Amino acid sequence: MSSFKFVRVQRIMEIVAQKLSTKQETFVIKKTIGISCSLVREPEKKRLFVSERARKKKRLFVSERARKKNGCSLVREPEKKRDDGYSWSENGTARHYGGNYSEVRQKVKSFFEALLSCNIKPYVVFDGAYDDDDKKLHDIIAKCEFRMKENEEKPPKNMECFPVLVYESFTMVLKKLGIPHLACDGEADNQIAVLARQWNCPVISCDSDMYIFNLPGGFINSSDIKLDQVTSGELKTRLYLASKFQDNIGLPITLLPVAATVMGSVYADIDYEVKNLFFKRLGGKSSFANISRNLKNAFELLRNAKSQKSALEILMQCVDEKLPSSKALDLKKRIHSSVSVYNAVNEFACFDIGKYFEGKELAKHRRCLPDCVMEKIRSCALSGMPIDVTVGRVILKPTLEQFDWPPIQHISRPLRQIIYGLVLKSCNIGTKRVEYVTEIVRDKRSMTKQPIKPVVEVAGYGLLPTLQEIDGQDERNKIKLLVAIFRFEENLLERLPSESKVFALALNYFIRNTCPHVTLSLKIYALCHVILLYREFPGVQSLYNMLSSSTGSGKQNVGLFHNNLQRFQECLNMTNTINVLLGTPVKQPDPETVFDGTLMYNFFMREPTDSVVDQLTKTHLLEEQMLKLYNALLFILPTDI
Repeated sequence: MSSFKFVRVQRIMEIVAQKLSTKQETFVIKKTIGISCSLVREPEKKRLFVSERARKKKRLFVSERARKKNGCSLVREPEKKRDDGYSWSENGTARHYGGNYSEVRQKVKSFFEALLSCNIKPYVVFDGAYDDDDKKLHDIIAKCEFRMKENEEKPPKNMECFPVLVYESFTMVLKKLGIPHLACDGEADNQIAVLARQWNCPVISCDSDMYIFNLPGGFINSSDIKLDQVTSGELKTRLYLASKFQDNIGLPITLLPVAATVMGSVYADIDYEVKNLFFKRLGGKSSFANISRNLKNAFELLRNAKSQKSALEILMQCVDEKLPSSKALDLKKRIHSSVSVYNAVNEFACFDIGKYFEGKELAKHRRCLPDCVMEKIRSCALSGMPIDVTVGRVILKPTLEQFDWPPIQHISRPLRQIIYGLVLKSCNIGTKRVEYVTEIVRDKRSMTKQPIKPVVEVAGYGLLPTLQEIDGQDERNKIKLLVAIFRFEENLLERLPSESKVFALALNYFIRNTCPHVTLSLKIYALCHVILLYREFPGVQSLYNMLSSSTGSGKQNVGLFHNNLQRFQECLNMTNTINVLLGTPVKQPDPETVFDGTLMYNFFMREPTDSVVDQLTKTHLLEEQMLKLYNALLFILPTDI
């Protein structure tokens, strides 16, 4: 299957819906109406939907499918570049490689403040882990490989990437604004649909699957929301309703899941088999040159079906006619699985999200993980990675990196092995024992599976305790385990301000695990952190502005700089994860205080000497606390590298 075709077919139903939307008017949500909005995250796809009934029902539901994935419903789809101002992915490796979290934070903040200014109260729902039935595994792998190929073919200024720490940055904004948010145990798509149907409110997302779910309140594509047009407390947008398919095409709503499966459902994981067979039965071709005619013929045939059951029978007949029984059986199962996902919009899979938001019900933890861990995942303090570990499979998506070099996640593998050990040792009795965790990770330009052995013992500490045991310990004991994992002196950690401890742990680990042939200016990392932490001071702000607006000669090894910046972010990411798993014995930092892609890239491109860095420090770090932090960071850096 061609990755290009895969991505295109996935959007066919979306394109049809968008064409129909031209027959709809633009709805205006007025400030005087107290609209309640539910938002759900999706790491790779993002959509925004608003119901035309919002005025009467006073509710607005925003859906964002989220990552184990690093995306959200406000994030644009990486496959398609849009200059709409809502993208949390970044383009232009010369300026945005690796994450400008202050800009990400400001975009997220502006979006939600615009909703709040219109009396729209958003609720955000993120994806948790990947579904353990692997319905979308093939789709995820295909997308990863497609993006690698696409970015490699683009000129540098058009490359795009998701910042590694965007999830932490996003959720911190939500917490500061007091916006309710949670993460599901698994994929959030149909859980959002259930909530939207219960609340009879619209969904904001950019996931094309939302066109298929029968949402009474409607669906708003995030690309249809223009924040620069928010005036006088009004938010203008475009509403999509599943009923429009029936009104304009004559296709009953109940047949939309079947049509989506034919066109290329991500849940069916069917590679084109169904579409090709179906179109061949019609006497047509499956090439994109004939897609309009094929769509018309497909809708005509499905429209003749009196029910979803009869439509499925038509599909099954196509499969039986064209495939041997050995292949037909498996394909039929995937077709039924695809349709069932779209139909599962009447009850929640794990816990009642609506009651959870309203504080009327605690989430029922149906996973083997202890409650203390599941609650961290539900509250978005922790990603869904521990859930993936319990089923023995973790997906590590590639970013913008040098594809001939090892993946950036390679440097943090020892940390992940400890995470695997902590999680698997803490699983409830009676669950299936996992000996190895299969990591699906990049190997050059392909995604491969690698078995990884969990680590259950740490030098200088001993056997790892369970997460339940850690939850009952005091902060001092948690810190002892934390410093043992990172081979860090406890007394040195105590000397650092709370905002810098995670940064110091990650930086120390990064330097210890970086190949000797890589030239590092250790002072630059320390100085950049001080700049980010104290950038509001005039002297520091002038240095930040200077470094953020100019670069060096461009003759340096740019690929090396880029890769190291990505690897350092990965170390920060895993350090954050371990810290939260241990009960957050040290403060979780805001990503904008520990990393800035433009600042660090430009600083490294200048190739400053030690004397130049020392002079910048003396000139711009005028406050005592700044110099104290800078010197403390230099003191904790390993000297044997």
